[in-house]
Amino acid sequence: MSFARHNIKRLSPSSLNLWQGEPALWVLKYLMGARDEAGPAAKRGQAVEAGLDIWLMGNRDLEACTKAAHDNFLLNTGGQADDDHEEERAVIGPMLEQATAAMKDAPRLTARQVPIETYLDGIDVPVIGYCDYVLEDTAIVDLKTTHRMPSSPKQDHTRQVAVYQKARQAPVSLLYVTPKKFARLHVPQEACDDAIADMTRVARSLQTMLAAAQTAQEATRFVAPDFSKFYWNAETRALALEVWK
Repeated sequence: MSFARHNIKRLSPSSLNLWQGEPALWVLKYLMGARDEAGPAAKRGQAVEAGLDIWLMGNRDLEACTKAAHDNFLLNTGGQADDDHEEERAVIGPMLEQATAAMKDAPRLTARQVPIETYLDGIDVPVIGYCDYVLEDTAIVDLKTTHRMPSSPKQDHTRQVAVYQKARQAPVSLLYVTPKKFARLHVPQEACDDAIADMTRVARSLQTMLAAAQTAQEATRFVAPDFSKFYWNAETRALALEVWK
């Protein structure tokens, strides 16, 4: 009932991570319809994935795959060439080289961008997602590009793949690539179970807020923006300042 009132038909790991990390931006995006344009780092990740897609589908010409990755970045950025975009463009090739090296001995790819759906205990709407890669041994691999290699799976990434594991009952791992190295980190069952329990708590808090707020405007009274957090950009910050005057 609380989700239906606000026309929310589904959740995702990213939306739940945002609700936990910066609730005011969640309200701005999901209840008030604010657009949040992906930055150059996210588009760099999409470009590397586009190149890896071609490589995993059988074209082992790294030069051709790299060109496809750069074409994807050009398309998604509209050719922007400021310092931030140029910094990300420069690492696409090195990151793709690391990603292909990481997957060169992996089982054959059977599917990509596989849609999944599962439910959290006590939550009326499903949690959805898309698995980056499903391999012949049923393992799921999610690609993450980054400038700094983490020593262990990041919490928000663990939540994401935990949803995949719950939906498909298959092993999951995170493939982290930097311009200089890669690491494929398996996420064990216990960590997935803990992540699902954590997301369930987050989803229940969201459900409680939505039950109490009759309108989107009323929901803004339950939260306040913290502009020191990385979630905000200039556009969403300006919108928030209009809402939370």
